Amino acid sequence: NGDGDEEMERVEREGQVLLQQEVGDRGGHPRCYFRADCARAIPPPFQELGWKGWFSLAVIIVLLFGLVHEVGPTHVQFATALGVLVVFQCVDSEGALAGFSNQGISTITVLFIVAAAITRTNSLVLLCPFFTSAHRKNSLRSVLAKLCIPLGAASMFLNSTPIYVSVLPVLSKIVKTTGIAPSKIMMPVSISLILGGTLSLIGNMNNLLVASLAVDDGGLVDRDGQPLQFGYFGISKVGSIYFAVGLVYVWLLAPIEGMLPSRHGAQLATKNVRLYLLFLKVTSRAKMTIGCSVKDLERGVSTTDRLVELHRGDEVLVAPGQDTVILEGDTLVFHGQLETLINIYKGDGGLYPVGIEEELVDSARLNCSLYEVAVSCNSTLLLGKAIRETCFPGHFKGVVLAVTSHKGTDLGIEKLGDHVIEGGETLLIEARPSFYRQFATDQNFSTVHPLEGVSPPIDDWLHITAGLIILAAVVAIPPTGIVSIWVTAIGGSMLLVATGCISLQDAYSAVDISLVLTISFSFGVGAAVQQSGVGLAIANSMVICLSPLGPIGIIAAIYICVGLLTEVITNAGAVALFFPIVSSILKDGSVVGLNSYAACYALMLAGSASFITPIGHQLNLMAHAAGGYKYSDWLRFGLPLQILLGIVGVPGCFFFYQG
Repeated sequence: NGDGDEEMERVEREGQVLLQQEVGDRGGHPRCYFRADCARAIPPPFQELGWKGWFSLAVIIVLLFGLVHEVGPTHVQFATALGVLVVFQCVDSEGALAGFSNQGISTITVLFIVAAAITRTNSLVLLCPFFTSAHRKNSLRSVLAKLCIPLGAASMFLNSTPIYVSVLPVLSKIVKTTGIAPSKIMMPVSISLILGGTLSLIGNMNNLLVASLAVDDGGLVDRDGQPLQFGYFGISKVGSIYFAVGLVYVWLLAPIEGMLPSRHGAQLATKNVRLYLLFLKVTSRAKMTIGCSVKDLERGVSTTDRLVELHRGDEVLVAPGQDTVILEGDTLVFHGQLETLINIYKGDGGLYPVGIEEELVDSARLNCSLYEVAVSCNSTLLLGKAIRETCFPGHFKGVVLAVTSHKGTDLGIEKLGDHVIEGGETLLIEARPSFYRQFATDQNFSTVHPLEGVSPPIDDWLHITAGLIILAAVVAIPPTGIVSIWVTAIGGSMLLVATGCISLQDAYSAVDISLVLTISFSFGVGAAVQQSGVGLAIANSMVICLSPLGPIGIIAAIYICVGLLTEVITNAGAVALFFPIVSSILKDGSVVGLNSYAACYALMLAGSASFITPIGHQLNLMAHAAGGYKYSDWLRFGLPLQILLGIVGVPGCFFFYQG
């Protein structure tokens, strides 16, 4: 009819007009260009990229090369790259320092304290038998299934970051008790938590960000012309398939060595390293040790660290067999490097130093720490005396845990109380925090070295219960909207210190400074990508290339662009950068059949698709440190997953949200 012809003529006229929309313009940054018919050739976005953009792109490429080849510590490389970008004014001071004022990063910092307190009370470690009860032949896939499915489902309702920080002690214990390489556990669990966030609107901060931006943008409407409204489980139709496919991929391929190599982190060199003899008594509280075999105790440790003696009453078992079962009342004598022995010492709160009064444990050990002391050759109280004859408990208010000697591995094996102290010998002592202040310059010791962050575990139910209640409050309150996770994390850490679940000294030592710096510096690098126009140029180029494919092409462009951007800048930054482009396409109306919900949900999924590099997501960074990964491991395991999820997510958004 006539009205229809006029409408067609109007569309044709508008199709010849080049629409320009400036997105986040800062001092002449590039603009994004779209034609109404999405079929005309337009100037490549990179032609308008200034020298700062090209320079920023070069710095990021060099940074990624250095990270992959591990040319230096991660936080140092990020600091160097950010410093260069600041010097050449590719990023302003506000952007460069954005990470240091970010509430999310401060939340992670405080959550380290919460996790350390839970570790010390061994609260969550009580769950380990459930995860490790499977037959050893199928242990890895069984453990992955028991970990990834419930944790991924939990992240549908709770923030994934505190969940991961909280279960890290459990993961470490599982690695120790099963002998599974940390690299086989840490990355799969972090991936499952990220994928679980796609099951609901509040499962991931990116979901809420996209929903908030879309609702606030009054020009975005649904098929009926009504403002967009995002339900709690609106994303679940595509998110459930996304989650299931990702978990199946992890479950099938994580055990394959060629996809995810076994890495145990940095191993200590055994040459010229002091080797200790550690003496621990198995009490009735040692629930994690009683009934275990020697093989279970030594699983996951190097060949230089072993149980060399087992004292059972008057009987001494030298080099006990692998099938020997540990009983209450046994005294265990371990020989090995300090780091391994400390992990044994901290692993079960029921393993006490030999000679300590068991009934005084609750009141005396809560604030104790470990110290390495070298006995002075001029000592009048210690030289030539057996440990049982010395005045450690009375005068020094401490107890000897382990002994070594300048003779190294030639030290004879004997009962701890019968060992005669020599000049120059090193002892490992458990004592009150005041020990260092009182005896650092004592004539009986040539050196006194406190071991930071090493305190005896707490195994009483009062502290375990308090720790679990506080942890539950920290994780469960934020989704209700009463207060944020930042507030609950700070309040929880203060309560954990106040209740004695962790000491102030251990709280200071619990924070992984290098990881916090890495995340903070990555925010600055991401700001440079945005401010220099590199991110916008990449996004525009991808949209131009895929727009001729119609609605599914635009959805694919959204997913690919944001997925790539999340690998070099923060998830929120990638989503915020690309949303104006998505909004422009939707408002333009030139892509017939493109549903607003489909585009927004694709943006949500892509904002969570950070699996190729460890810097793409804060969980990846934590997993990278805990699993001892190389950057190539993320590319090898994460790239196929990223492609697979894209193949699932893009058609899913297109077909599920067209009505």
